Amino acid sequence: IYQEILRSEPDCGYAISTVYRALQAFEEQQMVNRTNLQGSDMALYEWNNGEHHHYAICLQCHKKIPLKECPFHHMKMEEENGFQVTGHRIEVYGYCKTCKK
Repeated sequence: IYQEILRSEPDCGYAISTVYRALQAFEEQQMVNRTNLQGSDMALYEWNNGEHHHYAICLQCHKKIPLKECPFHHMKMEEENGFQVTGHRIEVYGYCKTCKK
């Protein structure tokens, strides 16, 4: 986002911290979802469009590969143990087929 701002307006005067503050505000309002990359201080953000997704994330190129279905889809936790699930996130880490070579 910051690089795109600088490309369109090189003398805009914005600091990169402004972008991070905006992303944090978007996350607090559940407008975006943040994924923290394992073993890194890097995070990936995507718009929260209300759809339910889980991803496999490549540790080298950071590509996010959508999983075809939710592993919790068939679980009946409330029926089995009285626990009401209100949300969850699943991230699987590894290497995509290009990076594993």
